[in-house]
Amino acid sequence: TAAGAAQPSQAAAAAAKATESGKGPASPEGPGKGDGDRRAEPQAGGNSMNPEDAEEFFNLLRTLDKDRESIKRAMVYAMDRVQYAADLVDFVAQSLTLAETPVPTKMARLYLASDLLYNSGSTAVRGASAFRTLLEKSLPAVFASFRDLSSTLGRLSAEHLKEDLTRLLEVWDRWAVFHPQYLERLRGIFLGSSGA
Repeated sequence: TAAGAAQPSQAAAAAAKATESGKGPASPEGPGKGDGDRRAEPQAGGNSMNPEDAEEFFNLLRTLDKDRESIKRAMVYAMDRVQYAADLVDFVAQSLTLAETPVPTKMARLYLASDLLYNSGSTAVRGASAFRTLLEKSLPAVFASFRDLSSTLGRLSAEHLKEDLTRLLEVWDRWAVFHPQYLERLRGIFLGSSGA
């Protein structure tokens, strides 16, 4: 499991902040599944996105909403560019940790991260496992951000957020994408019983 949160680049932080012009979506009924036969470039993770590709992904983040097709489009875009996995996860993580992001928008982006996790086990996309490795490093900071957000919400809204995150952690446990101890660590971070 990851020892701590990933340290995003300044460029990623600035770019993710620029995504905050969209309207906030509600969480979908569940994660969508990607196209299993889609193939990406063989070298995963380490290349840097060019500005045009990055802006296209930011536009997808801006327009995420409760429609599962919206989340699937962003997920497929990322899986088709697995060679940029480090940048893509960086952008998603930054967009999830901005304090001003509304709860529905955060949840839609977290469901995107969840779809990337689900599809990171795909044998049809070479290097897809890079998404799981990179998200494992980023998620502690994301769950700490949700903890901080929860403390600003009313009782009912905070409880609803807790239920959503608990359900998601249970789904990840069923998928066996992370070790159970890591999932407990994320739960503890959100509940304030573990450091990020």
